[in-house]
Formats: sequence, structure tokens, C-alpha cells
Amino acid sequence: MSLHPARFSIEITDVAREYLAAAYPQLIGRPILHDPFAGTGERLALMCDVVWDGWGFPYSGTEIEGCFIAAPGIIEGSALDPDTYPPARYPSEVATGGWVVFTSPAYPNGMADSHKPKDASKRYNYRVAKMQITGDPDANLHEDNMGRYGYRGTLREGNSQRRKRYWEIAEGAVALWGSADMVMVNVSDFVTKVNDERFVEPLVDDWANLLRRHGWTITDQIPIGTPRMRNGENADARVDYEYLLIGKKP
Repeated sequence: MSLHPARFSIEITDVAREYLAAAYPQLIGRPILHDPFAGTGERLALMCDVVWDGWGFPYSGTEIEGCFIAAPGIIEGSALDPDTYPPARYPSEVATGGWVVFTSPAYPNGMADSHKPKDASKRYNYRVAKMQITGDPDANLHEDNMGRYGYRGTLREGNSQRRKRYWEIAEGAVALWGSADMVMVNVSDFVTKVNDERFVEPLVDDWANLLRRHGWTITDQIPIGTPRMRNGENADARVDYEYLLIGKKP
């Protein structure tokens, strides 16, 4: 079983698969699905290997923490590197069907940070996963890994450097998606608490607004019920739905 703390939920890939099957009937001109924040890549590979009328989808992806990669077709690399995207990685005869971004960026909640907890059974995050996979008790996350910059507990109007860095990476990645035919981004709001006041961080709206700033029209915002991780002291403080944002060019 993968130690990655936040793989694609099966419920998400099921919905995405049905959406793509409707968007590309008989898979005419089927695009490459590319995940710039691929994690293990296993769920992406499984989804793309499902056969429709004898065809699946080609896929590719990058993951900045090489130790997480478990699927073929995923390479170690940064979502900020233009050379890792399909137009650069594939000859024109392979990419004639275009490409689609299908990704689930790290949610900047309590799972995303570089904190080294004393008891990993109570606080499981991206860094703990990397420590366990590599066997290095001091392993830390790459400085360009969004999973390092969780900002739960910070003020939206404040000066959190973690919040700032998370959105710098997000902005830099989305700026490279302009030649894609469509974007499909799996995101979720999350519960946070500041000064003893609990509220929901509107991550879905923030990502939708980021996509709009880069020229994407949000045509669908699909709520999908998923099990979510129910560990730790805030196990009951979970948002029940994740969302699949569909962006297309006008």
C-alpha cells in the first residue's frame, strides 16, 4: 500500500473518467492527460488504462518528490519547469490530440507542511510520508513542493509566508498550462481555526479565481463525496465534498 498521504480518491477519478468519455466520444483526437502534481501516479494510470471501445488515454506527469513515484510514465520534476509538460516532452506526432491538465494540487491544510512531528501516528503529513519511504528521519520536502506550505491557521489578510509561497508555486504552474485544451483540477475547502474561531478556508473558490486570471472559463464545478482522512485531533472537522473544477478557453 502506498504511503503517500493524499492520493487521488477513486470517486474523483471515476467522475473524471466519465466526463472525459463524454467530452471525447469514441476518443477521437484523445488528448494526453498530464498531472504536474502527480504523487504516486497510480490512480492516474489506473484511470487511463480503463478501456473505452478498445482505447485508453495516454498520460504523463511529474512529481517533485521522486520517492513517491510508483507508476510508469511519471517522472521526477517540477511543475514549474516548462520542459516537463507534453508539448516539450512529446514529438508532435504523439501529441496530435492535444493535452489536458488533470491534477490534484496539495491542499494547504494540516497535512501539508514541513513540520516533523514527535508522534507520526497522530500527525501524518507529506514530510512524515517521505521520512518513512526513504528511511531518512531528517528528510524534508523540496522547497518547490506545495505540500510544504500548508497555511491552516493563518489569516487570509495576514502576512503568512507559507500562504504566499503556496500561491507563488500555484501561479507559476498554472502559467504553464495555457496551451492545454482543458484543465481538470481536484480541490477542496478545509476547516481552519484562527484565534479560537473556526471557519472554512475557501480553497475551491481561490483555485477557480486563479484559473480565471489565466484565461480559463470555469464551465463545471462538480461536488464529489469522498471518505476524506479522519485521523488526528481534528478528525471530525472535515469538509465532506471535494470538487472537480473544469476549465476551458472561451
